[in-house]
Amino acid sequence: MTMFRVLMVHNRYKTPGGEDISTRAEVELMRAHGHDVDLWETSNEQISGTGNAALALNAIWSKSATGELRRRLAAKTYDLVHVQNSFPLLSPSILVEAAKQGLATVQHLRNYRHLCANASFFREGRVCHECAQANWPWRGILRKCYRDSRAASAVPALSVAVHRLIGTYAHHVDAYVAISDHVRSVHIAGGFPADRIRRRYSAFTPGRQVPFGERRREILCASRLSEEKGIDHLIRTWRLRPRNGTLTIAGSGPLEADLRHLAAKDPSIVFLGQLSTEDLIDRIAHSRAVINCCLWEEPFGNTPVEGFACGVPAIVSDGGGLAESVTHEENGLIVAPGNMNQLDLAIARLLDDDSLATDLGNRALITHREQFHPDIIAAQTEQIYYQALRHRQDKPLQKEGRQKCQDTAL
Repeated sequence: MTMFRVLMVHNRYKTPGGEDISTRAEVELMRAHGHDVDLWETSNEQISGTGNAALALNAIWSKSATGELRRRLAAKTYDLVHVQNSFPLLSPSILVEAAKQGLATVQHLRNYRHLCANASFFREGRVCHECAQANWPWRGILRKCYRDSRAASAVPALSVAVHRLIGTYAHHVDAYVAISDHVRSVHIAGGFPADRIRRRYSAFTPGRQVPFGERRREILCASRLSEEKGIDHLIRTWRLRPRNGTLTIAGSGPLEADLRHLAAKDPSIVFLGQLSTEDLIDRIAHSRAVINCCLWEEPFGNTPVEGFACGVPAIVSDGGGLAESVTHEENGLIVAPGNMNQLDLAIARLLDDDSLATDLGNRALITHREQFHPDIIAAQTEQIYYQALRHRQDKPLQKEGRQKCQDTAL
């Protein structure tokens, strides 16, 4: 087996989320499978104290990040650079610099950042694809899609425009990792090279197997508490009728205070706040089911598969890549986004029907073993790395071939 020497790069978010957790898990996964992986991380916590103009320039082209990359590449030899998220402190300029240094480059596609100003295809409470196939998301500036500000929205929009113009995505990325078939198809429709985008789900370590009789009669929602996640919709649906169990919500976010107020008079709704990864997995393992009823096109969604790893079924909305892991009535239940009647019925069925919850949980465990086991995902990642290296190595040959054709024509 070839050992890859990888520099993994990630710009963390202020509020920890699935991307941050998945990035760290990916580093550990590849190390466990014999590869030499270093993690270079920066955090949005560093933004405080940075001027708006400097931050905007960094998001488009970061001289400090390219300088740091050169320093790291001079200190150690790598085969490739794998970028998870570069916004806003690192910028896609690190892909250009890595390619100039002769390294293969891999860009993870975990959201819609390269197509949409707010990276979510969601605004004003609904899904929006107005910029999906545009050369750059200029409408996002007009509609103040990022942080409700035209000035703020201009930063990610201009970053997309600049790097499309100079060919960063077309010429300086050797392979893309899309976290779902949905994310892959959206980027292909948006002009990204189909032959370089591979769908590869995230890996999930087998979880604790808690006997069904020892589990709580609890539906667990682990999510960032923001508008697109649909938590207010979930709480209102839960309160349609008395429930034979508890709705437990783990996570934090900008709507936390409002959501706590909405649920304040219902003792069957419990907020846990932000949990550590270990505590969250333990909570999942003791739950009846996990739930993700988001309103946006979730690129993938970790919680359902974290449930599968513990033999816990999922309730999910049918949008984006979220439902790709779930087969209705097989390892979970799928509902239409925003449909309170379907969601109400799905919750009631898994709370009240022990046989259904047990059967779906058993098949969820099989799904994890067949599709999301770390050994499977590591092998797929290795194939993507091979693809990236071949693409990078073929580039000089392609140039030489074009030159020979020109010489022959002359």
